[in-house]
Amino acid sequence: ERKKRLDSCQFFPLIWINTQAELESFKMEYANTRLECNAADERANILASKVIGLEEKASEHLWLNLMVYQSHLRHLKLKGVAVLGFPTLIRVVVHILFICLVFLFQLISMLVLIQMQQ
Repeated sequence: ERKKRLDSCQFFPLIWINTQAELESFKMEYANTRLECNAADERANILASKVIGLEEKASEHLWLNLMVYQSHLRHLKLKGVAVLGFPTLIRVVVHILFICLVFLFQLISMLVLIQMQQ
């Protein structure tokens, strides 16, 4: 009976050492995964801010083009020139659709950012 106790006493530290080693290994793996996740979040935030910046520039560019076009139309009206030909109308419609597309893309980007933060 005493031999059994000695055997079990010798066996217990071995189990404890293995459990401690596994626990430390798990902690290290968890810490590494957490660092990778934080780095990925940071990269996603940087990319999202770049995308939003590009969208804002594109939107401003389209807005300026629309303002130039409208001032050009006013100038033509003052000169008495026939204003809206068919190709011009198509360009206006395409510009409006593109502006809508840019705003839709901005909305989707913001929804993705909100989803990523949750």
